[in-house]
Amino acid sequence: MWHQDPSPRSWRSRWLSAVGLNILIAISFLVLPARAQESAAIAATVNDEVISSLDLDSRITMVVLFSNLPEEPGVAERIAPQIIQTMVDERIKMQEAKRVEIEVRDAAVTRAISRIERQNGMRKGEAIEILQRRNIDKSFLENQIRVDLTWAQLIRELYGRYYRISDAEIDGVLAEMARYAGKKEYHIAEIFLPIDDPARESTVSGNADRLVEQMRAGASFSAVAQNFSQSGTAGIGGDLGWVRPDQLPAELAAALPSLASGRISAPIRAADGIYILLMRGKRLAKGAPSRDATPIVIELQQLLVPVDASASATEVERRMQDARNMTTRVNSCAGLDELGKKIDSPLSGNLGKIALSKLPGETQNRIQELPIGKPSEPFRSGDGVVVLMVCSRSGGDAPALSTEEQREFIRSNLMNERLSVAARQHLRNLKRAAFIDIRVGL
Repeated sequence: MWHQDPSPRSWRSRWLSAVGLNILIAISFLVLPARAQESAAIAATVNDEVISSLDLDSRITMVVLFSNLPEEPGVAERIAPQIIQTMVDERIKMQEAKRVEIEVRDAAVTRAISRIERQNGMRKGEAIEILQRRNIDKSFLENQIRVDLTWAQLIRELYGRYYRISDAEIDGVLAEMARYAGKKEYHIAEIFLPIDDPARESTVSGNADRLVEQMRAGASFSAVAQNFSQSGTAGIGGDLGWVRPDQLPAELAAALPSLASGRISAPIRAADGIYILLMRGKRLAKGAPSRDATPIVIELQQLLVPVDASASATEVERRMQDARNMTTRVNSCAGLDELGKKIDSPLSGNLGKIALSKLPGETQNRIQELPIGKPSEPFRSGDGVVVLMVCSRSGGDAPALSTEEQREFIRSNLMNERLSVAARQHLRNLKRAAFIDIRVGL
């Protein structure tokens, strides 16, 4: 699916942007304890390579930790089939790269790590230092990045020369965008679970229901998309950018008007599988491409009304009503701060400025459209009942592009879309020709 929002980078750098999330995946391994030797039982065989049960177990642990999935009985068993499929795909990609003699130089991996550090607010060299402090060899992170870089280079070399974006195509896209100016468009992210076999529909549907439940309880949408989605957008957290309803399948387009910003849809059955959507924002189309908006930064004030962790549901509801009553006439962060002092709540106070995207999903949902100076609805937290207030909000502006930049932007998007389709088809063909023996339950 083609979309409008990303900045006009070359399609090569767009392809490499998927690596940005992988540093977080890799670093999440750092919380795993050192283990004694465990069983080397085979979880899957991919042509002449083996994925061990220990490999699978480590990856599952990483996904649970990074995605903020609940660490409860049954979670590992439910996600194992999707995780092993991802690991199989990685092996096939690297085997194909070896066959056609595609090799990424170490310098490219080093540059990618530096770029990722900048994207994640780290200073140069910090990612490697984090690994070293936990006695993790830096090659672990380098190998994770190498898979993405290698596959991107392979697809470029195999298919890039076959695609030419004509001026007429670009003119058509610009005309289409101009006709749509002033109409509503949506910034959405997707998780796609294909249904290749009708006999598996109930299984896939059940998995989708569980993922929605876990994300609404706080699991990271981006991380879940990275690890479970089978769409070409999985590597960038499922982000589709700004899209018009007519660019989407009818079933997805129908769900957009009623989906509030920050909310996750119920699973949506379409012709090729099941989709889960996250509404990141809504706006009126400008009629021309624009640069990426600057990050939205908010200053937050918190009021925490203490409630014992063992309190009954009735007691919690009573304290939530108390919080509503107390904050009804509060219309400023200073007023909320005074109220916190009045009830002697040491955990109340100013939380400082933070990028909206860095907050937990449920917190984003509560404050994304909350007017400045208006208290949020009370909600239960581990230490009590919390009310949030936005003190200030900045960012979100998207400066216009020059005519030349607009055309390059569209050219890059069209090329990126075609390479993504080629990548999915190439991987599908490789899997059909491969010997794959998966020994965990599907």
